[in-house]
Amino acid sequence: MLSCVTARVLLAVSLLLSACSVFGAALEQIISREQKEMAGTGAQLGVGRDGHVFVIKPGFLLRFNPDGSGKVGHRVSYAAMNATANANGILAVSASHMDATVWMYSPGLEELARAREFMGSDLMGWFSPSDVQVGPSGDFYAPDPHRRRAVRIAPTGKTVAEFSLKATGEEYKHTPLRLRVAEPLQRLYVASASGVLMALGFDGKKIWAITPGIQGHPYSWKDYEGDFDVDDAGNVYVLKVMTDVVEVFDKDGKPSGKIQLEMGDRRGRQLSLRVTAERPGSRTRTARAANGKPTNCPWAT
Repeated sequence: MLSCVTARVLLAVSLLLSACSVFGAALEQIISREQKEMAGTGAQLGVGRDGHVFVIKPGFLLRFNPDGSGKVGHRVSYAAMNATANANGILAVSASHMDATVWMYSPGLEELARAREFMGSDLMGWFSPSDVQVGPSGDFYAPDPHRRRAVRIAPTGKTVAEFSLKATGEEYKHTPLRLRVAEPLQRLYVASASGVLMALGFDGKKIWAITPGIQGHPYSWKDYEGDFDVDDAGNVYVLKVMTDVVEVFDKDGKPSGKIQLEMGDRRGRQLSLRVTAERPGSRTRTARAANGKPTNCPWAT
């Protein structure tokens, strides 16, 4: 059973939901999409290390607190695909197609820098960079799938490292790539429409691969079936479509437990999954493991 790998789980379905979900803890609605820019489907969910939650669609970003307060909207790239922020509040937005840029914004949503290290073409596709993640260092990580690599970007917009994705054996033609990072372990986690979820070292070597059932349509980000996330300890959380159970895998890719969510009728095909926990200094949230003892929710993003 799980000990302390469960955390607050954030889901984007037709409504956004939030929970510190541990063995059946109830989810709570935190925000509705009353903003007209959030109408329809295909919005992506991001969680920042600054304590903010982000919902992003092409052209528009919504930032708010986990309890739904403090909502701020901002116009972003027409090809925006994902967003996150470091602990200092520096926001990164990945934008694909002909933009092919990771945009950096201040906590006040003023543009700071741009990283234009990404390639798109009619031959290979226009899904680069299809994601952006952040590590405890404050640096950002984004995939450049059509070059079969990922890059590490400082908040200044400067590329400070690149990592090969060739060990996945995939070409990544005309398909978005989902990326997660466990920076303390020096690992990247890559999932594509093939349904394979693979852990790679920063040295480009494959560590393990599993097929957790989150494959998707190769030409559409929004038609991915389910989602996954990774915490700083390397635990992997997977949510498949039409289910209310999060499957957990340990840092070696082995099944380690399940988290039952109380989603009511909110089950659906278009899901985003993120795990997080309370920031240091905030009110400590506790959860009960199988032995009944309280456990603190760990940090993850």
